[in-house]
Amino acid sequence: MIKKIYICVAIFGLGGLKISAQINSLLSANEKGLPKSYSFSANRFMGAGNAAYNTPNVLNTLNPASYAYANLTSIDFGVEGESVTARFNDSTKNSGNVGLSHLAFLFPIIPNQWGLAFGIHKTHEVNYRINAVKEDARFGKIQNVVQGSGNLYNVFVGSGYRIEDFSFGGNLRFEFGNIKEKRDFKIVDSSYYPIIRNQNDFSQFNIAYNLGIQYHKQLNKKNSIGFGAYYLSDFSNSGTNQLSSYSIFVNNSGREVINELENNLNSLTPNKYTQFGIGAQFTTNNTTTFGAEFTLSDYSAFKNAEGNSLQSSWEVATGVEFKPFLHPTVNTRKYFNRVTYRFGGGVGKSAFNVPGSINEFKVRGALSLPVISRTISTLTLGTEYQMIGFDSKAQSESFFKIFIQIAFADRWFIRSKFD
Repeated sequence: MIKKIYICVAIFGLGGLKISAQINSLLSANEKGLPKSYSFSANRFMGAGNAAYNTPNVLNTLNPASYAYANLTSIDFGVEGESVTARFNDSTKNSGNVGLSHLAFLFPIIPNQWGLAFGIHKTHEVNYRINAVKEDARFGKIQNVVQGSGNLYNVFVGSGYRIEDFSFGGNLRFEFGNIKEKRDFKIVDSSYYPIIRNQNDFSQFNIAYNLGIQYHKQLNKKNSIGFGAYYLSDFSNSGTNQLSSYSIFVNNSGREVINELENNLNSLTPNKYTQFGIGAQFTTNNTTTFGAEFTLSDYSAFKNAEGNSLQSSWEVATGVEFKPFLHPTVNTRKYFNRVTYRFGGGVGKSAFNVPGSINEFKVRGALSLPVISRTISTLTLGTEYQMIGFDSKAQSESFFKIFIQIAFADRWFIRSKFD
């Protein structure tokens, strides 16, 4: 009987079902989770601050060629809060979370020529619950609840080296973590039939790399120009999948009685992901930097929890960074003249199969506030708004994120000198 029920509900799948969910992101329901930006430092908030950006002591990890310009030892620490609104099938759901985003270090081996960086940050997040119900002539209402949870983290180490106006760099990345997916099939109108539960516990260990190159030229005392490109790819992916199946009865006292039907441990090869970016920037009066960037990401090997394939995505972004304190005539005793202002945004094609040839929009902004200390320290307060899909009747999501980042820069490992 149990096998017959399992075969029956498996045939239905999720196709054509009426879906409702309580989620952090329905679009996180793919094999590797909702991808987070590999750009987590202050340069992220100018919108286009990855390929060509190389301000000293800012950890631009997407293009490790920027490490070559380090002249102080830097520590970068951040917290990210997120509020998500999902709209689909005329239904709206909200959720959110707060957590640590990254901890990273940057060291100058030879100041302004050779730098070393390492750190850890969260790269993928899975947190969703899909509740699907279908009417059947034989069994009545059949409910399918799909839940996912887990995270993947990335440890990286990299270096950048500068030869005159050119710099080159690379990162080696180690990604690890666990993602759990649970599917419950239930005959809603009968207490006689058990709940059939299929559970997958994915443990992953992936090795990736990214390479970068930059060219920066000082045109005159006030103006400079820069270009850059980077490439990120998985090198080798491995992992295991603990596949379990259960039948669950509710006894007369209301307690669940769980019987294990199957338990197998299998090796797996997670799908690979690549990202490419190219950009340019122009700095005028030593204070204002304008940037533009094109990014292409390939998710075509992934599928979401409904079995739909993802696709390659692209984004065109622009941004500006303003540092008034670098102008020689500015009074730096005034606090807000010492603040760094960043703003940017972008449009593009999402990796998720939602309507529209251009169906993703982002806008970002941040203030980097100087902290009074013997070190060069900043407190960055940033926000980001992102929308994926603009047709709420089909499927769309909007994200509002708040970032708090603390960065310290100082001269370390220098032997004191005495007269």
